[in-house]
Amino acid sequence: MRNKLYLSVFLWLGPLLFSGQMRAASTSNCIDSKQPETYDAKPGDLSSPTRLDVQRPSSGLHSLQVDVCYGVLRLVPSPAGSDLRLQVTSRTANRPLGSFLKTFSMENGQAAVNLQIPKNARAIITLFVPLEKNNAENYISLAEGIVRVEKDAMSGDRRINVGAGSAYIKLDDVHGYYKLQTNIAVGRLSDSRPGGHGGRFIVSRDSLGDGRGLLKINIGVGNIYLKQDNRTPE
Repeated sequence: MRNKLYLSVFLWLGPLLFSGQMRAASTSNCIDSKQPETYDAKPGDLSSPTRLDVQRPSSGLHSLQVDVCYGVLRLVPSPAGSDLRLQVTSRTANRPLGSFLKTFSMENGQAAVNLQIPKNARAIITLFVPLEKNNAENYISLAEGIVRVEKDAMSGDRRINVGAGSAYIKLDDVHGYYKLQTNIAVGRLSDSRPGGHGGRFIVSRDSLGDGRGLLKINIGVGNIYLKQDNRTPE
């Protein structure tokens, strides 16, 4: 019921406040899961009630779409040319975690992840994304929970959508994007970078950088935290 309330607030306030430009987190699959399963288990995939670990070759990754129902979702960069890898841990799931993975595919440079994991699994989800500098389109959607994006985990255009929860984004100052858009229907923006500005309740802000790609973060009910990270990825 509470998730439906969050979704209703997001869908109602988003278009009203931000001129219809917000893309709602893909919560419809969580509320009414009728999407056919396209995940094809491979030798080497590990799935148990406490752990899921799958990976696929990712040569030439240029598009990434991730849809997750609930949990803490972490996006972490990995070396260029490495596999796209998904790890999930849970202490409370009642069946193998692989049964919640509807899609995990990598075809023609397009990667897709759809994890319909329930809230009571209290999942920690880590996606290791190869450091490809030609990523053109990235869509990250979380119905409810926390998204943590490490610096350089994605390049190109990045759209991060959370129905209810928080997004923690690490950036290399203003060099990680040419345009940053932050939209919150109800919540708070905290920008701890030098010269950063915050906001409360209703937030809709645009700023320019000197990097490449659009970074757009949409939150229905919750908070956005922007933090500077100048470390060089290993």
